[in-house]
Amino acid sequence: MSDHRDIVTESRTLTLQAAVFRALRDRGLEPELSDILAGRVQPADALEAQMFRTLVGTAIVAHLRATIRLEEFERRWVYRVVDAACRRHERQQQRRTLNRRATVVAREPVALVSTSTATATTVVFRRRIGDSNG
Repeated sequence: MSDHRDIVTESRTLTLQAAVFRALRDRGLEPELSDILAGRVQPADALEAQMFRTLVGTAIVAHLRATIRLEEFERRWVYRVVDAACRRHERQQQRRTLNRRATVVAREPVALVSTSTATATTVVFRRRIGDSNG
């Protein structure tokens, strides 16, 4: 009996995971297996991004509830997976933006400026204290 319960629990978990990943891909996000282990994800840096996360999570939970009965811990898990996938997407967008800015700055012509530099060498002689032999 225990084996049957384990199989049912595992198949439910895998089905839920596959449904969430499919829903995230449909919304233009790229979920990874590491997202399912997400504990607590940082809130978004901007209100718009946080609202996007909330809307995506709510839409996915509503979609899943239409087909299966979600427990409270499963609903929280879905929100964590959505937050993790969105967080990674936000970081990728920030990197792309920074790379574009760096490319634009690198393409701008740089004015050549000649500067003169002087190098000073200081030699210090130490005076020995002692007899004439050293």
